[in-house]
This record gives sequence, C-alpha cells and structure tokens, in this order.
Amino acid sequence: MASTPVLVARQLSKTVSAPEGELTLLEHIDLTVQGGDTLAITGPSGSGKSTLLGLLAGLDVPTGGDVRLAGEVVVAAEALRPAALGALEALPVQRLVL
Repeated sequence: MASTPVLVARQLSKTVSAPEGELTLLEHIDLTVQGGDTLAITGPSGSGKSTLLGLLAGLDVPTGGDVRLAGEVVVAAEALRPAALGALEALPVQRLVL
C-alpha cells in the first residue's frame, strides 16, 4: 500500500527581475515526497537547489504553483493563494518530519 504524500509541490515556478529582464530560476517543478522517503536534491551550482528548498520550506513565495504539507497549502503563488489567508506571514508555522 502506498503511503500518503507528506509534501507536494505542484507546478512550482520562480522568476525574478534582473537588469537584463525576467530571469527564470525554476519552471513548473512537480515533486511528491511520501512519508518515510529519503530525498536528495542535487545539481550543479546555480541550478536552483537552494531556491527550490526555500520555496518548499515556505521561506520564499513562488511566482507559480503551490506547496502542500499534509494536504494543506503552506505557500502558493499570489494568484493561487486563498484570499482568506492574506499575507504569507499569516500562514501558520508547521513542522515537517519525514
């Protein structure tokens, strides 16, 4: 029997403004972590590992997509965020144990 997803990222994207225009750091990332999974995020320097971890931890706001912890949205792009949640600071702090 498959375990329940603990952490799910759907269509996660992050772009920032740069002097030369919009810079895409991550584009349409999907990730599902099941309870008990061990995960390593690897890649060359500048590939977006720290950006991805910051988004998954709720330390940054994506420009697209959302992150769910135990089925609840913990961070989402402004366009996807429910109006009742308001600013990111209004989200409850949750502890993730994998």
